[in-house]
Amino acid sequence: MSTEIANLNIKSEKFASSNSKLEAKIALITGGNSGIGLATARRYVAEGVHVFITGRRQAELGEAVRQIGKHVTGVPDDGKPSSSDRADTC
Repeated sequence: MSTEIANLNIKSEKFASSNSKLEAKIALITGGNSGIGLATARRYVAEGVHVFITGRRQAELGEAVRQIGKHVTGVPDDGKPSSSDRADTC
């Protein structure tokens, strides 16, 4: 392959990846370890988004992160409110 063709291929790949409106954005997807949440996370990552996904089951959350592969962070969530989430009652 000539250098000119190789450079053309690189330029077209860069254009295709930088054409997304979502590139360099961040998303939080609750329930992202399965079903619609997982499908959404995969799609967003394909569009250049860094995705944080939550899930209650650590094993499934880890598997989802492994499946997605890049630009994803798993955040375990037990579904219980933390003390900072509770409103003070006086």
